[in-house]
Amino acid sequence: MKKLMSLLALALILASCSGDDDGDNGATADLTGSWTLTSYTFDEAVDVNLDGTPSTDFFAELPCYMSSATFVADGTFTSATSEIDIDIDIVSGTVTVDCAPAVSLTGTWELNGDQLTTTAEGETDTETVELTATTLTFDIVDPEFGAATWVWTRN
Repeated sequence: MKKLMSLLALALILASCSGDDDGDNGATADLTGSWTLTSYTFDEAVDVNLDGTPSTDFFAELPCYMSSATFVADGTFTSATSEIDIDIDIVSGTVTVDCAPAVSLTGTWELNGDQLTTTAEGETDTETVELTATTLTFDIVDPEFGAATWVWTRN
């Protein structure tokens, strides 16, 4: 499960950018810079931390979670995203969910209109994204929890 959550975080960070222009080189200037994930909400309440209380707000479920990304005009990016650590105590039957240190990732990106394509560690992902002067917003489908929306804020 820990590996699945790490892969999920990787997939999500790869899909974490946006643009609202016509795909010319001017799009690069709009996306370049540093971004921090500030909102991660599910369409339906889920119990990510297994405490018995579901929420639509991922950060309410796991406040230690963080993700950030920096997009460079040369078409490269770096990111850091918390891994999720699931500890199962077989003797007591308890399960705890917490954040492990962030995992760094580097790769390349290309923005064409509202389509962002990222490539890292041999994986390529293309997402439809929305960009404003201060936020990146896009919808994802989490394989464990269903539909969700991520909002990133420009640093």
